[in-house]
Amino acid sequence: MRKFFATLQIFALSFILIFPLGSLQPTYAANTTGTGHIATGGYGKYRGAIYWLDWGKSNGQVLENGDKSVFTTPNGLTYTLTVSDITFINQSTRWSDLSIRKQCKQNYRKIVAAQSNDWEGNNFKYAYNFTDSPAISLRSCAGTMGLTVILDVVDKNGKHSDYGNIVIAGTESLASSPNESYSLEVDTNGTKTPSLNIIETYVNNDRKKTCGVNCNAYNRPGAPAGSSWKDGLAVKAIVDSTATTKKMTINHMSDNEAWPPTYNDGDSHGDAIIAATDVHQVRATVKGGGKQHFAIGVLSTADFGDAPASYEDMNNPALHITNPVISKGDLPDGTYYFKGRNGFENFTNQDGTISSYGSMPTLQLPQLRIGSGIDFEVKPKNSDNADGDDTHQADDEDGVSTLIAHCDGQIKVLNEYNRPAYLHYWIDKNENGTFDNDEYVKQPVPATYFDTINNVKKEKTIAFPNNIFTSENKQERFMRFRITTEENEGVSGLAPDGEVEDVKVTFLNPRVQTGSHDLTCNDTTSPIEFTDLPDTGWTITGDGFTDQVCQGVQGTFTNGKCVISGNSTTKTLDLPKGDYGFEIGNFTEIAPTSCKKTTETIRVEDTCKPAIELEKSTTSTGLIVDDVITYSFKITNTGSGTLSNVVLEDPMPNLFDKNFTTIPTLAEGESTTFTAKYKVTQADVDRGTLTNTATVNTNSERAPLTDTGSVSLPQKSTPKIVLEKEAQPLTDTNQDGIIGGKDDTITYTFTVTNSGTVTLKEITIADDKVANITCQKTTLAPKETTTCTGDAYTITQADIDAGKVENTATVTAKDPQNKPVTDISDSANDNDKDGTDDPTIVAVPQTPKIVLEKEAQPLTDTNQDGIIGGKDDTITYTFTVTNSGTVTLKEITIADDKVANITCQKTTLAPKETTTCTGDAYTITQADIDAGKVENTATVTAKDPQNKPVTDISDSANDNDKDGTDDPTIVAVPQTPKIVLVKTADKTKVTY
Repeated sequence: MRKFFATLQIFALSFILIFPLGSLQPTYAANTTGTGHIATGGYGKYRGAIYWLDWGKSNGQVLENGDKSVFTTPNGLTYTLTVSDITFINQSTRWSDLSIRKQCKQNYRKIVAAQSNDWEGNNFKYAYNFTDSPAISLRSCAGTMGLTVILDVVDKNGKHSDYGNIVIAGTESLASSPNESYSLEVDTNGTKTPSLNIIETYVNNDRKKTCGVNCNAYNRPGAPAGSSWKDGLAVKAIVDSTATTKKMTINHMSDNEAWPPTYNDGDSHGDAIIAATDVHQVRATVKGGGKQHFAIGVLSTADFGDAPASYEDMNNPALHITNPVISKGDLPDGTYYFKGRNGFENFTNQDGTISSYGSMPTLQLPQLRIGSGIDFEVKPKNSDNADGDDTHQADDEDGVSTLIAHCDGQIKVLNEYNRPAYLHYWIDKNENGTFDNDEYVKQPVPATYFDTINNVKKEKTIAFPNNIFTSENKQERFMRFRITTEENEGVSGLAPDGEVEDVKVTFLNPRVQTGSHDLTCNDTTSPIEFTDLPDTGWTITGDGFTDQVCQGVQGTFTNGKCVISGNSTTKTLDLPKGDYGFEIGNFTEIAPTSCKKTTETIRVEDTCKPAIELEKSTTSTGLIVDDVITYSFKITNTGSGTLSNVVLEDPMPNLFDKNFTTIPTLAEGESTTFTAKYKVTQADVDRGTLTNTATVNTNSERAPLTDTGSVSLPQKSTPKIVLEKEAQPLTDTNQDGIIGGKDDTITYTFTVTNSGTVTLKEITIADDKVANITCQKTTLAPKETTTCTGDAYTITQADIDAGKVENTATVTAKDPQNKPVTDISDSANDNDKDGTDDPTIVAVPQTPKIVLEKEAQPLTDTNQDGIIGGKDDTITYTFTVTNSGTVTLKEITIADDKVANITCQKTTLAPKETTTCTGDAYTITQADIDAGKVENTATVTAKDPQNKPVTDISDSANDNDKDGTDDPTIVAVPQTPKIVLVKTADKTKVTY
């Protein structure tokens, strides 16, 4: 473990009791962020490995939820610790002491930052000392305070890990009254199972007692000159667990637990460091009689690879957070004592004797690793031979040998986690200086995969990618091994646990005694006999076979190898032709000088094994009706010996120009070719493919032989269909005198043509204006046509308003493969002259016409002067508007120079529809009476569906001039010609 702690880097956070600071007023600050400080002096066991953290607070400032401490280690990992859930738990029994209340009133129920100063009872400063005295300590006064610290780790590329290692350190000796303490609590119900235990104790008496020559006999190294141990180490650890948590508390020993010399004078009896590994967060508490301090920290260790730089992404190297474990595991629940003088680091019984639990635990190697040891580094150590970090007897490459024989080997791994891990490894198969995707293998490592009896690693067989090596001896390849709980891990980047090992491996063929025996099969009925075999430990393997059964062999057949092992001195086998390796013995060690294996090569040449091959081919590329296909049939003797009575058969009907004949003999390696022709039919094209298989048969010395040859030709055509829709001439169907008027009908004819080269079936037509369409034929051969008809279409007023009936139909059919074939109808006339599918358009006649009739109501004595129709009496007119045309008219208005404000009940009229309109009454003038009548006309205006104007001048209800044309409306007004003469005389003078 010396090497482990020489390279280890730990970062920690501290809480310390400072008596001289009792009068300081605590102050508050917004959330702050601190950094790490490495101890510059002291004799602590882990002094070079721990970084103590401040929280961005100055001396006397209060710690707040959300305060952080952030630091980056030399290996590129950034740690963030966040404070949360600061809680006051209970009050000290010394709170009743007035001096304590005065001392603590400003710090009560708070955690306050403090510098690591030189106060009485401070053992911590001798183990971990700081030149600049940073405010790394936190204190509680006259009560118990708790807080949670949450850890997050991220590498320089932003990849996170939630797990690390946290320590808590006492920074002031605990008073025996009233049982001061500090504790660390972890969650045991998470993804990983943390380890919790003491890893160090320390004590110094800083009361400067003067003594004689031998008074410093028990001083630790680094203790001030002239000091002495007044009391010695006297602390105890209390372990308490629940179903989901584990907690360790450090107490001063109480008076009734005293062990000579007595410890009844308060402080300076030592402190301890507790470590929790593989944790995401911890809960820490401190209990003070007066003031009490303690510290918490992070243990940061990492492992890098050391392969040549070309195998590494230097901006994102392979990096593992290597979380160490604590020796002896977790302490069972109970109370444990540490008594003695300086350097006394054993668990003791209450009387001071060493307990059966033995020495104090220490930090050891991680629970997930490759091999026995791990080097801990701050950066990659890339090297030409992947040995850059082998500074301690190749500790980092102790899981796999650098010499492997016959392309397989073993790797030693250990997984003490209660969850599975994964071994990822790469081999530079093509020697291009990188690890490629096809050079990667992943193997699961089960949970608790280790030798539980001896608590050591187990071996796993390395499974290399297939076909990496040739038979050449001493091939070298670079390999990378990564073990982690991450199932999907790349060749580079951060892993939250485990280890990386880079190795330059030499692959050796074992030492062999080679020989060659050519065995020729002359007796075709007898198998091959191997004799003089050893009693046990022999294997026969054959290379170069693909998907065939090893005849007579009771063994396995994997990756083209026929394998059989046995324990007899004679073995008879019926083997195919090939090369066989005859191996005796087994590996006892993978090393060049101790390969205990003998291999002899035996080549079996079976000259008596006949074979025949038929190859059928054609130069045609597809099926077109009436094309002629020429087939070629090539027959070859591919085995040993001469074949006789070779017969070619092809069951395909309608072959012609065949020149097939029986071949009397066909020598070894000899070929003969035959031909035949075939004419493609419509049925062949409709099927989509034309497949045919021929067979060749012959007799051999061993057994009858046969082989087949097939040719498949695809369809070379495109199914196509064309639809034309045509309307018959319009007639006066409803006999209303209008041809193509409303409620007349249109009859359509549909013509369907198969314009492709395959037969079409299930022909149907869809038309939104024609129902019940039926076709004379629903299956059409290529170029064939059929006619379809349906119900007549009835013309609507909307059609007349539009001036036309326009639409298209769609034809659908299925080709021989039941795929749909469609077309949109075209018109018999190319209306838009573009040659593409046009809608079928039928023009319908439009006759826009409107009639206005103006009628006056009977005259009345409106002004009640006794004269009906006299001056200032009024005339009321009624206007009747009729749509006498065939299209709908809209926006109907009436203009009349004698009637104002004319409104109509309807302003849109369908054909033959009528509406009534009225306006203001007309007042009769003297001119009208003089004329004896009131005479005028009105004009109606409307718009047809094309917004063209339609007008009419009003007619009278009476045909005044008997000519039948529009007449003005005339209202006769009465005339009463009358005169009155009045004669008057001057009464003063009368003359006769």
